[in-house]
Amino acid sequence: MSKSNCFKKFKQIQKNDSLPDKLDYPFYYTPHDLAKCAAYELQEELSRTDINHDFGIEKKERNGAIGKMFGVLVVKKWGMYHYVEYHQ
Repeated sequence: MSKSNCFKKFKQIQKNDSLPDKLDYPFYYTPHDLAKCAAYELQEELSRTDINHDFGIEKKERNGAIGKMFGVLVVKKWGMYHYVEYHQ
């Protein structure tokens, strides 16, 4: 993915909220509304995609790595909010 295409636009227009000045402690915090919206959009996209990964949901035996990490980062670029998604 090129650098110019890594920023995803929100599907719905977002109100002009301000972003936090700093990142919160990752284990005890309330996610920002824009982060929740970006996470929801990523979940919707992933539900329509064949990921081809064993998440261990249907199997009782676990062979190999099962977990997978997904994340979003909300940014303000070109005067609009976007998000960057991450899959590991």
